[in-house]
Amino acid sequence: MLGIIWGYDFSTRFDMRVSDPRTITAFPFSAEYPELANWLSQAGSAPINKALIEELFFEGKSEVIGALLAALPAKERLQCWKAVAAIADGTGTVQRDDGKLVRLFAIPLVIVAGSRQPYTIPALLPNPLEMRALLVEHGVMDSSNHVWMSGELVDLESLGKIKNDAWYQAHLATTLATQGFPFNLTPSDVLVESQERVHLRFIVGIVVEDASRQRARIGDEVGKWGIPFGQLLQKQWQKEGMTLFVMPRALTGVVAGQYDARFTTLEVAFHLFASSIIRRIREGVGDPAVILSVHENAEIRVTIQSRLQQDVVERFVWPLDPKDHIPSVFSMMHTFFTECQVSDIILIDRCLPATVEEGIPFFPCLDDLEGDTTH
Repeated sequence: MLGIIWGYDFSTRFDMRVSDPRTITAFPFSAEYPELANWLSQAGSAPINKALIEELFFEGKSEVIGALLAALPAKERLQCWKAVAAIADGTGTVQRDDGKLVRLFAIPLVIVAGSRQPYTIPALLPNPLEMRALLVEHGVMDSSNHVWMSGELVDLESLGKIKNDAWYQAHLATTLATQGFPFNLTPSDVLVESQERVHLRFIVGIVVEDASRQRARIGDEVGKWGIPFGQLLQKQWQKEGMTLFVMPRALTGVVAGQYDARFTTLEVAFHLFASSIIRRIREGVGDPAVILSVHENAEIRVTIQSRLQQDVVERFVWPLDPKDHIPSVFSMMHTFFTECQVSDIILIDRCLPATVEEGIPFFPCLDDLEGDTTH
């Protein structure tokens, strides 16, 4: 019995209906930090003590904050992490003693690319001054030397290697934007292959402000600048035989932006996958069925299959980040399928094995559901 919910109403709450394979661990620092232990006892419902988080970052104790996050359920973990990330970035930190506000920011780029011949988009940006001028023109940042922006692309792995307390200490130590970015990040090219893929890269920067003036619009929505900025990069990178689409995201704190950009990249990859297979099945054998499942190795798996010709099947994997809220991911997927007019959607509400015999990844298919009487 797979524990199937047929035709489930995704507009209702189903947090308790879907198993979560990720574990919540006990907070091992309760004796040292009773205030945090007390806050955890309230399931994170009260605002986090930002002054205490800053103190932990200042002392280089990222492991305490990591343990705090690991002791929370996913939904509360994400909310707490946003507050922690804002402090690490400097976007949620009070003005320093010298009157300056130093913020580390990033512009995430979601890049969809494919090419008839393999091609490498170089990490070194061909004309960063032109990009900066466009952002200044649209009021995203000012033209002063209080704002510095990198001329290279970096990837999520490179940013993720730096601990949050190091980010925090870096913005405390920075006095001038012209010092450049406080870390030597490894530039990351984009390898474009024949199959269209989604890539994530970042342009990082730093801004030094005071209380009287905002010099970079960190945290605002992508405005009218998003389309021309993406088109500018496409023009600089485009080669014959290449399909290329660049989607810049809003300026964000460099720590906060890592999770949000990862989620967006997976979402775009999911849309590309699903729209392609839905179209192919409809052109050949009619409307598809969709199976959504969660697995013991912390993955959401999506199976899209034809009921009329069951060997027509494709599969997608969403690796779960510790901060992913599973019902929210399912809700996003269901909304997309609904917009594509797919109504045959099956949600399996219990956690399934990651593999079957000989270590083969387990993707439930329609044959596995036959005879199950759970509705």
